[in-house]
Amino acid sequence: SKWQLVVNGGRNSENRFPLFDHTVGNNQGMYLLGKTRGDDVKSPHIELSSPHCMRFHYHMRGKVVQGMAVSVYNMDQEKWMDVWNITETVGVDRWLMGMFDLEPGRFDVIFRPHDNRRFALDDILLIEGKCNDMRCLEGEFKCMTQASVNCLPLAVMCNFVLDCDDTIDEYNCKDRTYICDFENGNICSLEQESDDTMMSEWVMVNSSNTPGNLQDHTFQNNSGTMLKINTEELLKSDHVFMSHY
Repeated sequence: SKWQLVVNGGRNSENRFPLFDHTVGNNQGMYLLGKTRGDDVKSPHIELSSPHCMRFHYHMRGKVVQGMAVSVYNMDQEKWMDVWNITETVGVDRWLMGMFDLEPGRFDVIFRPHDNRRFALDDILLIEGKCNDMRCLEGEFKCMTQASVNCLPLAVMCNFVLDCDDTIDEYNCKDRTYICDFENGNICSLEQESDDTMMSEWVMVNSSNTPGNLQDHTFQNNSGTMLKINTEELLKSDHVFMSHY
């Protein structure tokens, strides 16, 4: 199995990938799925005449043992360098940001997962300058997510989803009306617990993905969106909680 470019429906009971992407923050955006340990993603050859920062967003939910690493091959020096990694953790259902510096030279960059069915990548950017001096891009805002610096699209502000530790993205939203009907591509700060069973996952679906083409409540027809969970593989002792964070 190789990395795949997907849109909407990346999550199922097998892989635990995000319901929506980082770029636009809804279920119409695309991201890259890494399903198997040992399947690497390699960049095109990169040639730089000045320092640059490579920035990317990653998603991994649930218990992660060996994590993911990023390695760089310096073609001028003919050697590999480990530039970024994340190891044992319990990942939350959010997009987080990673970054590392590249000096002038010629490079190949490799993203390398070490756990099965865990990783998604989105918005891999090469930005001139050092990472410590990097600012978020136009159309983004900066905040802390899980105690790490994050750059998020302005579109996710006031969308009833807490993306920032200090809740700044959902502050002073009195002009917005909160309607959690799942039709706008987000799940309104509902999150499946990270330590739940892997046998089944809550997924966002329309009528065609339900038994008997169940009509949704919002539109009372088969065009709407709802959350669904498959209980066929669950045991009485299994937990699949959704909570509001």
